[in-house]
Amino acid sequence: MVSLTTLNSRLKELTEAYLIERCLEGYQLTSSGEELFSLLSPLGKWSGKWAEKF
Repeated sequence: MVSLTTLNSRLKELTEAYLIERCLEGYQLTSSGEELFSLLSPLGKWSGKWAEKF
């Protein structure tokens, strides 16, 4: 579980970095956030496969 203080800090940092933005439902990725996610997603998949070996 994440404390509210930590969550609010991370949301503020991601908003200031223009990776997320507030919307009616809460938060959503910006176009830059979507681009970053698409670039990091393959690395996340690879690291999961790598970790299964150990």
